Amino acid sequence: MMKAFYPESVPVIPENTTIEFELGADDAHRVMTMLRFVDTKLYPEILSRHYANQVTVTLDPVGSTGIAVMNSYPSEILNNTKTTDLWHTPEKPFVKVSVWRQKARLRVYLDETKVWDIPRAFQPGADYRMIFETNTFYVKDREVFVTDLRVASGLPDTRSKLLTEGKFVTSGILFDTNSDVIKPVSYAILKEIGQTLTDNPAVKIRVTGHTDSQGDDQSNLTLSGKRAAAVKAALVTNWNIDEARIDTDGRGESQPIADNATAEGRANNRRVEFVKL
Repeated sequence: MMKAFYPESVPVIPENTTIEFELGADDAHRVMTMLRFVDTKLYPEILSRHYANQVTVTLDPVGSTGIAVMNSYPSEILNNTKTTDLWHTPEKPFVKVSVWRQKARLRVYLDETKVWDIPRAFQPGADYRMIFETNTFYVKDREVFVTDLRVASGLPDTRSKLLTEGKFVTSGILFDTNSDVIKPVSYAILKEIGQTLTDNPAVKIRVTGHTDSQGDDQSNLTLSGKRAAAVKAALVTNWNIDEARIDTDGRGESQPIADNATAEGRANNRRVEFVKL
């Protein structure tokens, strides 16, 4: 039995998009789930079984993940599978799935591990839509558990900016108010920094925190340093980066890049900079 659904609020996936969600299983519900991207221009009937320009990521809690790419039905240009050992019920029923589309390229992470990196997965000029599809193998009363779905467009090419340009600046790493506690929404950017450092073990960086002008100068200076240290701690803890590779610094409100008189300007000034050393 096949079941399919798609988020109506996400009609077309932009060329630079991150998709994150938690996929769950339990002893009675270990259902293979497929995350498909299909070209809506070629097949307006979104649930047609004959997809062209299709990219499919298969997630099977029993112990595997797969990737398939086709540019015309039924011709496949890529089909591969590898084993996984991430779902453990009941102690660890959910796994975080992160997907990054960057133009033609597709990267897929399960928890902190990159499982697929396909340079030419998406076809130029195609309008891809996201579809979740399940295969219950004709067993009734089995469901898929998907939660915390987030779709964000416009994430910059962190790897290129840091390695090639030598500097990456982001206001997308968010903290609790007047705190150095990193908000969960910051995961996608931290993951890209962590993966870049993992893939390039000789690279060293400096993390610099900045604040807006609200509050007194000294408090902001202290807070910015603590936030830079929190980012370093996240990279060391979650991606096993050697702490000797990361310096930290805090500049408080001393180096604004936008007008602190507006809410938008203050948000841009509350930023974190990564500089290749």
